[in-house]
Amino acid sequence: MVFTAVLYLPFLGQAFHIDDRIYLEVADQIRETPFFPYDYQVLFEGIWSPDAASHSHLPLLSYWIALVQVLSGSRSEWVMHLAFLPFALLAVWAFYDIARRYLRFPAAAGALLAASPAFLVLSHTLMADVPLLAFWLGTMAFYLRLADQGAPRSALWGCLLCLLASAFLSLLSGGLLLLMAAWWLIAGWKKLPRVPGRLLLLLLAAPLVLWTAWYLRAWLHYDRMVLINTMLHMEKRQIFQWHVFGVKSLSFILNLGAVFLFPLALCNAWARQWSGRLTLLLFFLSPVPFALWIEDWTWQQVLLFAAFFSSGLLALGTLLSVPLRMPVCHPGFSRLSAEDFKPSQARASSHPALAADPPDDAWQEGLSLLSFLWFAGILAAAMLLYYAGSARYVLLAAPPVILLWIKYLECRVLYNDYLLRNLVWLGFALTLPYGLWIAWGDYQFAEMYRRGADQMVERYTRTGRTLWFTAEWGLRYYLSQRGARPLPRVDAGPRAGDVLFKPYVASPWRTLYDGEEHIEFIGRHALEVPTRLRLLDYRSHAAFYSTGWGILPWSLGEGEPWEWIYVYRVKQAYSGPIPEQPRHY
Repeated sequence: MVFTAVLYLPFLGQAFHIDDRIYLEVADQIRETPFFPYDYQVLFEGIWSPDAASHSHLPLLSYWIALVQVLSGSRSEWVMHLAFLPFALLAVWAFYDIARRYLRFPAAAGALLAASPAFLVLSHTLMADVPLLAFWLGTMAFYLRLADQGAPRSALWGCLLCLLASAFLSLLSGGLLLLMAAWWLIAGWKKLPRVPGRLLLLLLAAPLVLWTAWYLRAWLHYDRMVLINTMLHMEKRQIFQWHVFGVKSLSFILNLGAVFLFPLALCNAWARQWSGRLTLLLFFLSPVPFALWIEDWTWQQVLLFAAFFSSGLLALGTLLSVPLRMPVCHPGFSRLSAEDFKPSQARASSHPALAADPPDDAWQEGLSLLSFLWFAGILAAAMLLYYAGSARYVLLAAPPVILLWIKYLECRVLYNDYLLRNLVWLGFALTLPYGLWIAWGDYQFAEMYRRGADQMVERYTRTGRTLWFTAEWGLRYYLSQRGARPLPRVDAGPRAGDVLFKPYVASPWRTLYDGEEHIEFIGRHALEVPTRLRLLDYRSHAAFYSTGWGILPWSLGEGEPWEWIYVYRVKQAYSGPIPEQPRHY
């Protein structure tokens, strides 16, 4: 946990980024109307909505942000990021607690999670990804403790609180309920300790009651079933179209090979004979489409695609084959005795079930199967519930990927603990600088918009001139904080002499003023960063946050500016008919 804090603290000053603004807006509303967090008019991608009740996440994080703001009296970045450090600490501690039931080197599992690029990058935002992962892991850690004989009452309260927190954060936590039920069945099948059936039903019922009460309350307050609009929005984004499935599938594979472990580290455990040769073949065949018909890719970007695709496909094939070749290390095949594989006395005292029958291989088989179900569930969710691919959407798959990677490595090196330890920590040594480099690139990405907003407002502010913009993410937040105003798609507010900012990357939208009749181009300004690393960029095909910009989890630019802000002067106010506003659903 100290290591996690050390990795986290240098990024405390990171600018608010991507969807952080949304959680901050809801927190502002909570301070005004605590019981109705979504009762404010929302502007998203230039379209007004009367409220935010159909937001896909529940408001736990915004309540936390509002509480921190009230207690600290501050809205600064470092205060908000420091308030999110406990989520990262909970995730790493809970993952270690699960791993020590399963692995010989559980500390390496916790360190790999903390150092993985996806975890490092997303832990420096105010979005729900890392808190949701933390509550999932916390729930499962306390749930496994709850099955131990003589488990303290704190395990029950810890499990219940993490489960309810997860439920009040995202409906994806329905998958967590399935995992808990799956472990109960697996434990019974393997004759492992498990919680009493009545207690399991109580735990499973708690989030269902919470969701029922929350959405029934929303129905009565808004006079509509708010989830219907959420589903209509997903349908409008064509999430079930075949080409969208193809993009999401490819994105999942690329993210699997790029954002959990350093790509070459995956081969330590999973590349055996035929699979290793197949991985090499895929690596060399991947550039063929780019040579034949795909243009605008540099050789560095093609090389990244080949590395991510081949390693991701190796990981996907290995993980999906877990039920066919369960990663179980049998002491009988090792020079070590069965006693060497049993938990230490200290561990046995805190987890009595681990020191008793059934033997260790039952635990290994059970947790391997649970990891497979966990991974398969996140894969299904990424395919069915999202309209794009993203590293954010696969973060919940990090625990089973890391657990099974280390377990396969343990099973390959049964005779030499020294070699095994070095191989496991070699994977960490490769992943740590890799993760820090990508996190630093994201830090620069966020800072680019904070700095750009300051520069643009300072340069174009004049008495009587209104500054307008069409942008999302941190650029929208910082421009708004400095007095600029968002221009909705069907708004005729700008007057002659006003200035309009439009970015190239940060989600600009069309307005009534697009065209030479109403505005004239007066310049463009480059927003540069001191690195070629790109995380969301059309030109380099980078798509860490969404495949709307590319397909690679991260990429390399060619030295050009990352972002451009185009500046226009309003020549005359819009005087034509106002069209009907488009809808999100």
